[in-house]
Formats: sequence, structure tokens, C-alpha cells
Amino acid sequence: MSNLQDRLQRLRSTSPIQSPEQKPTDLILPSNSRVVMTDEGSFVMRECRYSLDHEHGHYKMGQLIEGYNLLSRISKRFQTMKNVLSHKDLLFFDTETTGLGVGAGNVPFMIGYGYYTDSEFIAAQLFIRHPGEERAMLLYFYEFIQSFTHLVTYNGRTFDWPIVKNRYVLNRIPFLEDELEQLDLLYISRNLWKNSIISCRLSNVEELRLGIRRHHDVSGAYAPMIYFQYLADGDVGPLEGVFLHNELDVLSLATLAIHLGTILAGQLDLSHVDTDDVFRIGVWLDQADLPDLAEEAFVELLKRPAEKKRKYLLSMAALYKKKKQFERAVPLWNEAAGIGVVGQTLKTYYTLQPLIELAMYYEHQCRRYDHALDLVEEALNRAEKRQTIRRLSDKDRLLVEQLHKRRARLMTKAYRGLSGEVDLLTF
Repeated sequence: MSNLQDRLQRLRSTSPIQSPEQKPTDLILPSNSRVVMTDEGSFVMRECRYSLDHEHGHYKMGQLIEGYNLLSRISKRFQTMKNVLSHKDLLFFDTETTGLGVGAGNVPFMIGYGYYTDSEFIAAQLFIRHPGEERAMLLYFYEFIQSFTHLVTYNGRTFDWPIVKNRYVLNRIPFLEDELEQLDLLYISRNLWKNSIISCRLSNVEELRLGIRRHHDVSGAYAPMIYFQYLADGDVGPLEGVFLHNELDVLSLATLAIHLGTILAGQLDLSHVDTDDVFRIGVWLDQADLPDLAEEAFVELLKRPAEKKRKYLLSMAALYKKKKQFERAVPLWNEAAGIGVVGQTLKTYYTLQPLIELAMYYEHQCRRYDHALDLVEEALNRAEKRQTIRRLSDKDRLLVEQLHKRRARLMTKAYRGLSGEVDLLTF
């Protein structure tokens, strides 16, 4: 709390002093803002305009024009979702609220959004100087969003959007959203970077993956305190950092959409991407029904050194197995099992799962029972050697039991096959 108070004091010292007689509508406004008057009342609007050549991190804002058409594939339900027909149909949306929950007491005192025109990107905020301006802001925002088809957020599906919808209900404003699709970039960000980034907060993603570094904005965690302080003393100075924070969130949402669109278009140079990211990009592209691009990612992964790619081999093989592409799965199982490799590491040598997968393949797909039996025997030998190093877990013991059953079944099948050959020769 003391850090926040110090920061408030520093910001306050650079702000114009308000007289006690000033009314809320007379208070000094944040930079680049104006008062919007409506039949329902007034609120503050702030707008910042950016050319399409403006660089935010690694990308220029106009690059979305080239990759918007695939963005619906960010959602797992993209096959039933409306396609994005124009970059101008996307509304990038973020809020600043008085609390963290989604209950009725949490009020969005600032609604931030960004959108494209023919020549620029506009980042805007709607701000209420006191609770009495909320209804006017909500009505304006509702009319504004009617010209968009897709709402782009970061955790907006479970936080920002439910809060805003609650406020419409509490203000008795009819609200229909059937035509508005949602693209929440948080979930795909977690899928792509959960193992390579400590936290998938937007600030981490933008710094570590988008090349964006922030200066002079206020952490979103402080926004509620700063707003309550503003309501108490009317000092707009500390709010400047909140406006900047929200503006940067909106810009980063658009930049993240550009980055994801670049991946979906196959335009990201994967040779300089972290190995885990390459694997997860390949999985995502496969789920997004872009198998050729997924294959490019997997080919790039297989170029990596053995110690970096080894843990992904089984997962890649499982994807091919699911598609019945055994000609691609078998080499990966062989590599994961260390078959034909000289100087195997202990981790590879005592690996059982790829041997089991190969045994099942030769048993069920090729009906080469003798070869499948050899693989099971090798797996059992490895299990025995593993036991000399450490005590087998319950999972390992169950696996060994299954291997013994599989060996017995394969011995029977191999014997029957051999008996059949003998009978045929005798005949």
C-alpha cells in the first residue's frame, strides 16, 4: 500500500490542483479526451490514433490487414464460428474495473477498445467521472459495437465481458449479443507458451513474444485504488497512467492478433523459435485444420538436437497414429526408443512406451507377431534394468504386468502362425 501511496503522491505533485468548488463535469480531463454529451447524460471519451505504419513491438499495426481472415481459428469452435470478413470487423476490448470479481458490485469505470479504419488504428477509452455517468456510457458503447462481428479480448470471456453484461442488466438496458463472436486470446496464449513463459499474463506475453516494453503506465492491479482516490479528491493526474495502461493493453491485443495471424498464415520464421513453442505451434496448426503448416512445424522440430526434441517424439507420433499415418509415426517411435542408436543415454535406454507402441503397430497393423514379440522382450529387459536403479512405481508394475500378458498373447499368435506355415509345407 505504501508503494501505491508514494506513486500517487509523485503523480499528484505534477497535476493541476482542483478547487473544492469544482463539480465533476468541470474537472480537468485527461489528455486527448473530451466530454461526450448524450440524452442520457455525459461521460469522457479519450482517443489516440495510430497510422498503419506505427510499430508496436515486432509488428506494424497495418500487418493485420494481411492475416485477419484466419483469426477465427484461434477459437476451438472455429468450424461453427463466423469467419472474419474484414480487419474492420474486429473490436479489441479491455476494461478497468473497481474490483477483481464478476459480481454486481464490480463496476467498469473505463471501457477500452480499439478498431481499424481504412487508414489508421484507433485506441479509445470511455470513462465515467462518477457512477451517475455509467448509463450514458453503456448506451453509447452498445450502439457502437453493433458495427462489429468479433470481439477480441484477453480473458474477456470470463472476466471483462460478463462484468459489462451485468452492468447492462443492472441498468435495465436490453442487451443482445447473439451476433457478436468472441476471440479470447488468453487460452491460445496458454496453449502456446505455458511451458516457456513463467506466466501468460498479457504483460509477459507482450514482452517475451511480441517485443513490447512498457514505460510510465500503471499496473492494472492499482487501477481500482487510483480510481477511488480520484473519486475522493478529483485529481486526474494519477489516472493518466491508468489510461495509458489500458491504451497499451488494446494495442497489444491487436499486436498479439497480428502475431497469431502470422503463425496461421505460415509466415513466422520457426528456425529462431523455442523448441517447445515450435511443438505447440505444430499441435495448434493441426487442431486449426492446417495440416500442411503443422507438418512444417514438426519438420523444423525434428531438425533440433536430440536432447531438445526427444521429449516431443512420442506426442508427435501419437498425432500421426490418430490419423493412421503410421509411415510417419514409426520412425518417431524408433527414434524415441533409441533403436539403432549407439551410446544411448540411460533416459532413452530405459524408455518403454515407444517399444510398446511399436509392438502394437507390428502386431495389429502388420501382423508380424515375431517382431512384435522381440519388441516386448526388449521392453521387459529394459524394465528389469530400470528396477536395478530404482524401485518400480505402481504405474511401472502395472505396465510390466501388461507386457507379460502381451508377450503371452504374442507367443500364442506367433506359434499359430508358425504351425500354419508347417502345415502348409507338409501339405
